[in-house]
This record gives sequence, structure tokens and C-alpha cells, in this order.
Amino acid sequence: MNKIFLVCINILIASISKAQFYMGVQSSYNIAVQGRTLGDFLLIDGSFSNTTNDNVFKDKRSSFGGGLKFGAVIGYKMNQYIGVELNSNFHKTNQVSTKATEGNNTTNMSMNGNIISLNPALVGYFFNGNPKIYSKLGIVSNTGKFIYNYNLNTASNQESYSFNLNKGLALGLSFSFGADWKLKQRISIRTELSYISANYYPKKAYLEKYEENGQNQMPSINPKDFEITYSKTGLSDGEYYGSALGEGTLLRPQIPMNGLGLNVGLIYLFRKK
Repeated sequence: MNKIFLVCINILIASISKAQFYMGVQSSYNIAVQGRTLGDFLLIDGSFSNTTNDNVFKDKRSSFGGGLKFGAVIGYKMNQYIGVELNSNFHKTNQVSTKATEGNNTTNMSMNGNIISLNPALVGYFFNGNPKIYSKLGIVSNTGKFIYNYNLNTASNQESYSFNLNKGLALGLSFSFGADWKLKQRISIRTELSYISANYYPKKAYLEKYEENGQNQMPSINPKDFEITYSKTGLSDGEYYGSALGEGTLLRPQIPMNGLGLNVGLIYLFRKK
């Protein structure tokens, strides 16, 4: 019994001796995957959905998981097989746009976001040579804002709106596979392929810009008239609404943020305990 106890203690000490704390900086380029159309998740006016000789609606499937990310990573490798990490990133998303024409009238709509994300993850190591090969499974929490731009051009008038969709949160999952390449005793280069699946749900939208024929109309209106509160049910005055921007309480958009990215980072390893 005593021998078994001593063996367990030795294994524990050996495991702790391999524990290591590290931190670093990273950036990645991501492509959007598994998206939906802007008209789909904003439920833009149904009159755009029918394509005729005089009415053409051009939309494409996309998500906001694409774009550039910059951030930092903090990790703790508990032993040679397992560790934990926290990634924090600023994400400037890709832009999704759509166009509708009706006779001589043209409507252009676009949307993009600035997002801060936290990504705690469990790390499993498959190979501890050079490079160290690992995979990660984590949870993603995103917060930030999206800007929705609407521009209408007719023969006699031009209107431009910009709405800020914010106060929301996105929760999702992430999976990564990567390798740390040792340059020096405590410095490594990280390359990582990661997939993230998440949806952003804004709570509010605020009018930031309103122009007609290039003239600012904001001083002449009450901005509160253009404040939108999003609802999970989408019921307003007994009528079902999509989340097309306007006054009132509207159905909360489910903004897709699915992306596949290639991450490159610089990792510094602290002394082992």
C-alpha cells in the first residue's frame, strides 16, 4: 500500500514539474463560412425578394466570421498531455452587402462589425517534440457592435441611413488544430487552424446618420424615434415583424459569425516550476 502511495506521489510530482505558463500575441485572417443572406437574417422588406424585369434583388450567403483578428493568449500547460488557454481578440469583420433595384430606383445595403471576443479552451497535446502539436476545444463569447448602412437613390432623391446595432452578445464553440515551433529556449512560433461557430444577438439599434441629398437631417428629428428595441418574439402592435430597421420593437436578428481562420502567433514560455 505504501509503495502504491509513493508511486502516485512520484507521478504527481513528475507531472507538476512539466507544468508551464506561457503567453503571447497573435493575429489571424479568417474566411466566412456557413452563412445566410443579409435579407435572410435582417428579413428585409419582402418586396425585394421577387425578381422581375423591373425588380432585381441581388443577395448572397455569408456570415461575419471572416476578417482580421488581433489579440493575445495566456495559457497553462499542466502536464505533457493537457492544458488550458484564454484567447482574447479584436475582430474587424468582413462586410456583407446586397443590392436591390426597382425601375430607376437603387437600394444598397451593407453591414460589418467590430467585435471583442474571449475564447477559453481546453488544450490536448499529441506530440511534445518540435513542433508541439495540439488541438483545442473552447467556448466563444463575443460582444461589440455592427453598423448597418442603407442608401436609396432615385431620380429625384438620395437617402442614407446608418444604424448601430449593439448591446448584444454572441456565444458559440471553437475547435482548433495547431503547432508550436520552437525558435529559442523560451520563444516559439505558433501556427493554428481554427473554426468558430457563433451567432450575435443585438439588443438595441440606434440611428447614427440620416442624410437626404447630402444634407444632414439629424438635427430636425428626434433620434429616439429611430431607436429600436429587439425582441425574441418579434410581436409589435399585434403584427409579426422581421428585423428590417424601423421604429418600434422588432424581431431580434440572429447575425451569423461562423469562420475558418489561419492564426500566427509568437509565444513566450516562462520558467517551469
